[in-house]
Amino acid sequence: MIDLIDVSKIYPVKGSDDVVALDHVNLHVEAGSIHGIVGQSGAGKSTLIRCLTALEKPTSGSIIVDDIDLSQLRGRELRQARRKIGMVFQAANLFDAKTAGENIAFPLKVAAKKEFTREQRKGRVRELLALVGLEHRGGAYPSELSGGQRQRVGIARALSDTPRVLLCDEPTSALDPESTRAILSLLRQVRDETGVTIVIITHEMSVVREICDSVTLLKDGGIVQSGTIEEVLADPGSPLAKELVPAPSVDELDVTDFNRELTAREIAAQSSSAEAKTSAKASAQPWESGNILLDVIFTSHPGVPTGSNMLNLAAKLGADVTAGTFESMGSVQVGRLALAIPAAERSSIIEQIRAQGAHVEVRSL
Repeated sequence: MIDLIDVSKIYPVKGSDDVVALDHVNLHVEAGSIHGIVGQSGAGKSTLIRCLTALEKPTSGSIIVDDIDLSQLRGRELRQARRKIGMVFQAANLFDAKTAGENIAFPLKVAAKKEFTREQRKGRVRELLALVGLEHRGGAYPSELSGGQRQRVGIARALSDTPRVLLCDEPTSALDPESTRAILSLLRQVRDETGVTIVIITHEMSVVREICDSVTLLKDGGIVQSGTIEEVLADPGSPLAKELVPAPSVDELDVTDFNRELTAREIAAQSSSAEAKTSAKASAQPWESGNILLDVIFTSHPGVPTGSNMLNLAAKLGADVTAGTFESMGSVQVGRLALAIPAAERSSIIEQIRAQGAHVEVRSL
């Protein structure tokens, strides 16, 4: 459906170095999917969406939407191709002097005067108002609508000309949590009912977790990682996997408390195995005193007891579970544990955990 082939966008700057907004970007988005594009400010997200809408022409490369290379079109052909792409803005961008229904009908009046009669336009507006759950608000002006309702009108307007692709630029960043959940649920419903391909530009990983089938991470104009949610999570140590399921927060005092508990156990153990303890201390390196915190990341699938097996292993190894999270995304379940362990045993413990297929890193406190 959407293919970006070696796309670069360079802005020349007089008297200074050129600004490379997009750097040889290659991306494929499946038809009927919801694809998230994430990245920090300056990553190239806004430039990418402007290129996708053909508001910007790439310096090099091809942007193919529905088998048409937008970068090669001009004039009337380009305007016709743009009609296949709907746009949802961060703040809805509605006409204040027009009602919700008039806002939705506006693209049809401007771009398709000869294709729709007045009654057909009215019918299409009623259909879209029902789709976004605003059947009885078509006569309301934007000032009479909540932020979430205005965004629903914006989505309906973007769908008015039956596009094949729906581009959403930070569609929930100006909304409260409840409205955000409602809009994301609506976008999923729209995809399911119309088959439209949706691309969401966002800096919120919660949006990706909630509705996206695939995701791309941009940084400095280039793609760091891209794939389906399942593919991304299959590599738990990757940048996107860590962003999708962040490490659980741990209070440093929790690790300090574990130090005291561990010392008590060691003292008790010395009475029954003094010789073994002495040997272990003799072989320990100076920097291996105290405890360290491990971040353990693993994936599983419904019906597979990976989580309980990992907790049992942690208990067997004498590790203290200071924090943990478990999440399901699509068909994949992801677990993250923060384990406090004795530094002197780090190599052995890390080896045993990795043998179970988990990704392990030592966290710096």
